[in-house]
Amino acid sequence: MRYSVAAAFAACTAIVGCEQATTPPGDPAPAEAPVETTAVEAVPAPVIHHWTSDREIGHGSEPVNAEHLLAAPSNPEQWLHYGGDYANHRHSPIDDITPENAATLTAAWAFPTGTSEQFEVSPTVYDGIMYVTTSYNRIFALDAATGEIYWRYDHQQPADLRLCCGIVNRGAAIAGDLVLMATLDAKLIAFDRLSGEIA
Repeated sequence: MRYSVAAAFAACTAIVGCEQATTPPGDPAPAEAPVETTAVEAVPAPVIHHWTSDREIGHGSEPVNAEHLLAAPSNPEQWLHYGGDYANHRHSPIDDITPENAATLTAAWAFPTGTSEQFEVSPTVYDGIMYVTTSYNRIFALDAATGEIYWRYDHQQPADLRLCCGIVNRGAAIAGDLVLMATLDAKLIAFDRLSGEIA
């Protein structure tokens, strides 16, 4: 067996040696056949700016009506206006937080919005869902108890947008089953409050 392997190796070496000797030293190497190439144009991947939800979320509350909006200050589980109520009092009637226990409070959750600069939003809360807008017109629907994200929309601003007074968004409004966001480029977008689909 060893002899057979040695003989085969010697034969291969002789063949390779013969092939190498066919091109005299100093001669140019034979030209290789041209390889056909096809031009490929780079196509940018589409940018996703809208994530919707098909899950059952919320607690099954009815659509927001005028009575809800008027009675908003009396319901500590909701925050339906930018300032809490039509008078913009910015006061919540909750009594679980007192001067005595305030020092013991800890953060329940935090959520990174991915935006920087100005942040002056007042979240809207209804049916266990928190709607948060940010600068540059992003809006998120979050589980108010855990911070889990349900849906999201990033508004695409025009390239020639010119602003006089900053990039802030002060918050979303809610009416019926719609959440509304005004944009920097003078649009008003209505979203289904549960799915995030644009109405």
